[in-house]
Amino acid sequence: KDPSVLHWISPNSKTYDRHILWLKSEKYVVIIEERKGYSLLWTAYIVKYKNVERRLQREYDTYKKASTAR
Repeated sequence: KDPSVLHWISPNSKTYDRHILWLKSEKYVVIIEERKGYSLLWTAYIVKYKNVERRLQREYDTYKKASTAR
């Protein structure tokens, strides 16, 4: 596992699991949706704004906290 790439599953997706890959040092996000039998590139974008960085960090921290509590 590369520590410069943060990975979590989005809690906001209602149908399929959406895997978030945040290349923090590159300020880039890739979202992949896991379907039955295949994966789909949902979107990818450059993180331009600090508020988006804060939201991503908050989402990642919440995911990690919930996954370690299990």
